[in-house]
Amino acid sequence: MRIIALEEHFAIPAMVARIDPVLIAQRGFPVGETTPQFMHVQEALAELGTARLADMDASGITLQVLSVSGPGADLLPASEGVAFARDYNDVLAVTVARHPERFAGFAHLPMTNPVEATKELERAVERLGFQGALINGTTEGRFLDDPRFAPILAAAEALAVPIYLHPGLPPAPIREAYYRGIPEEAGFLLGGPGWGWHAETALHVLRLVLSGTLDRHPRLQLIIGHLGEGLPAMLARCDQVFAHFTARNLQRKVSEAILAQVHLTTSGFFSLAPFLAALLTFGAERLMFSVDYPYSGNEAERKFLDLLPVAPADREHIAHGNADRLLRLSHRRDYAPRIAQAAKRKSRHPLLRATTRRGLARAYARWAASRRAGGESDDHGGFVRRGGGGAGLGAAAWLCRLFRHPASPFPRPVDGNARRCRGADQH
Repeated sequence: MRIIALEEHFAIPAMVARIDPVLIAQRGFPVGETTPQFMHVQEALAELGTARLADMDASGITLQVLSVSGPGADLLPASEGVAFARDYNDVLAVTVARHPERFAGFAHLPMTNPVEATKELERAVERLGFQGALINGTTEGRFLDDPRFAPILAAAEALAVPIYLHPGLPPAPIREAYYRGIPEEAGFLLGGPGWGWHAETALHVLRLVLSGTLDRHPRLQLIIGHLGEGLPAMLARCDQVFAHFTARNLQRKVSEAILAQVHLTTSGFFSLAPFLAALLTFGAERLMFSVDYPYSGNEAERKFLDLLPVAPADREHIAHGNADRLLRLSHRRDYAPRIAQAAKRKSRHPLLRATTRRGLARAYARWAASRRAGGESDDHGGFVRRGGGGAGLGAAAWLCRLFRHPASPFPRPVDGNARRCRGADQH
């Protein structure tokens, strides 16, 4: 059985180092923590190779959809956040290209600049092959129902990709009002994974309904984790309380909007009661497997999946079928050849130079092997896919772009091949 995990995280220390530690502390992230558990998580976040794949293999997880965790573009001024998000997405694109059968990606967006965030979502989906975007909580204290974010939602609709609403750290005024006055560690956990994250994400979804945002974007699909952030237990109550308001102001009841446009994952939850509430409320067709790696372990979540009291067909839906359909993972285009184009920008960033040199050749080798297995051309002769015309990039396009990359481990093409390279790039 294929198993796809959707809320699986990574972080690049050199990227985080580009953010002023003062800004990180002001946002509420722990600074200077060195406990063994914290350091283990940080090491696992940064590891995108052998150790992560071995951990996946040990629990039978086929594919992780990766997303950025920790300090990100929203902490930076709008002008700086755009380049930061692009660089992070380019790192992720190279990682996916190395192991396209094991990794996919959710885009990291510069949310403080919604216009550029919209463009980056389009680039990440259309050029890098990502499956959507993951957004962490509020941006400068604003939820996605704020009109400034409408272009991002419209772009997700047009691209037919979901937005994963992930919890974020509470803004400073909320931390002060709700979570101060108790031991510091308890306050941080209460405002985060112990309660506050889940309450805020549920609130985020309800605001999108009650503001009319989901009515204005009826094809938008959202994903939330942690078996629905408490919403399955509250939908009937919301319908009752908001009945008169929704009848006068909205096109649907609260539950109707949510059940039509929100999907749930199991991330970080391993107990039966919330699962049953989610199953009874949303149905198996809107539940998807996730681990919340490395904050939760692959082994525990896999055991939970195996023990779920559901029919075999529903277990398949939860394990991979629903994710395949929503993220179109079973129809993924071959974006490995396109990563060379993104990688042209890598030579400007020292942390990525080694990644580019070591990774692109291996990525092409894997891609070419998959093309051979499918009966498609990899003879470096300038052909596009057989039977596909100009539908996709052939091996020559990959190689020609790779040859011209300044960090390429291969020799540049001789003059006689220049025209062929230009022609291949046009596809």
